[in-house]
Amino acid sequence: MEEFSPLLKARFPYGNYLVLTDEESAPALETVCKTLPKKLTFVLCGEEDVLPLFAAPDGITCVVGTGAAMSAARYFAAVRSLPFAGLCLSCAPRGLGGKSVRVSVSGETAAYPVPMPDLIFLRSEGQETAGNGQEERAAEKEGERAYKRAPEADHLSDGREDAEAFLSACALSAVCSDACRALGLPQPSEAAEWLPLFSAAGACGREKVPVLFRAVLTAEYCLGKGFPPGEIFAFCELAEKYAGLSRTQALRACTGALSELYALFFEKGFYRGGAVDYNARREEAAGKFPGAEVSVRAAGAEELVRRAAAFADCSGALSARIAAFRAGLPDREFVTAEQARALGGILRLLPELTGMDAITTLMRDFALL
Repeated sequence: MEEFSPLLKARFPYGNYLVLTDEESAPALETVCKTLPKKLTFVLCGEEDVLPLFAAPDGITCVVGTGAAMSAARYFAAVRSLPFAGLCLSCAPRGLGGKSVRVSVSGETAAYPVPMPDLIFLRSEGQETAGNGQEERAAEKEGERAYKRAPEADHLSDGREDAEAFLSACALSAVCSDACRALGLPQPSEAAEWLPLFSAAGACGREKVPVLFRAVLTAEYCLGKGFPPGEIFAFCELAEKYAGLSRTQALRACTGALSELYALFFEKGFYRGGAVDYNARREEAAGKFPGAEVSVRAAGAEELVRRAAAFADCSGALSARIAAFRAGLPDREFVTAEQARALGGILRLLPELTGMDAITTLMRDFALL
């Protein structure tokens, strides 16, 4: 954390800094920013009205925000056309990359458009909350891995597991996208925006959470939501809805299950030539997953032959790549037997539930699902 002030001064060296924080983050922020030469610090309580901020003296050239005051800081910076630096005491995005923020102005709460932050600083991984560090050290003594697995209190976690899980999903989506191109499958129109993000995320190791964090924020800002399009992310959303998993559980469990299916397909998959009952699959998906948008497009015979030939040419390379990806995955996410059955049911009907022309769709068309 001590690197933040020198980095901020190097990026925005002249003028005064307006520092906005909530009560919980104030002590840590004061320590971090103590070396800033000129700063004015405001502590905001809850959804406090932001209008008094505009009484700040002239000369402010950069706004720093953290904690629950992040939205107010982004709003003030946007209105005054000032650069904004976000100091993140956790790895979780929590809307920092959104295109708008909700703040109270003159007693009225509304959403206001804001630009992307100019600087995002993430607490390094070595700086943990005392509770988390103690849990992990105690677990290491017992030869076990520590999991803070309280889905109902996800907002209290430091977000490291969220970030690592998203990193793995990003990397798998990059593998899937490359495989789709090699197999001649169409790419979504948004590919130009999100593929560079996934490639960057997939290239960095699990310890490079800040790289991932920036990718998450950029994806959230560019696409208007936290999860970009892609088969793995659609699977995760369905797992949250129909298997009762938390966001991080869904990311970890779905990444493990889908990558395992890809590995089997690339290593041993083949075109059986059998008929696929598309109507029966459509009815099954609609019956088992009420409320889901079910979509089915039957592949033509010539199309299947072309894709089978492409698969024969590139399956070896794809098999090696997915094997390397799976070798770097963290331990598999623990799910209950009931959740595992629900995930299996979703995965088998994923082509119908997503409507995407992706890897599992090709597996279905090859009569392998």
